[in-house]
Amino acid sequence: MPEEGYDEVERILTLAKDGKLRVIISEWVVNEAAAAVEKKFSLGKINRKDAHDMNFAMANFLEDNYRTKTIISYAISEKVVLASRNIIKQMHVNASDALHVLIALSSGCHYFASADNELNEKIKKSGVSMQILDVHDKKLMSKFFEEIA
Repeated sequence: MPEEGYDEVERILTLAKDGKLRVIISEWVVNEAAAAVEKKFSLGKINRKDAHDMNFAMANFLEDNYRTKTIISYAISEKVVLASRNIIKQMHVNASDALHVLIALSSGCHYFASADNELNEKIKKSGVSMQILDVHDKKLMSKFFEEIA
């Protein structure tokens, strides 16, 4: 069963495939996704075969979307890690979230799509010039899709 927000992410990717927007992620997203699968396995929520299948599907999904440039992935260099410390101090976020925010800001993103309510609030309070897209907020996402389409 797909997780909450899955349909919204699919619609965002469809818009990217249609050339209406760019989806930018940091390489770290791949590690976080793999860790989420591993956590589900370690908690007994999925079996080893399901974990393997999910990781395999994720790898294929990313490969396809990187190849078509539907998703643009930014490398996590030493320079990025060092610069992310400023985001940690400014927004009081963890290192992973700081990397995502820094990549978005450095890439000139107008929107920041996330399902992390705490991070979303910290970004809003920081005064940065990105609009937060909470993928769990159906009303907000509907408005976004109307504006982009």
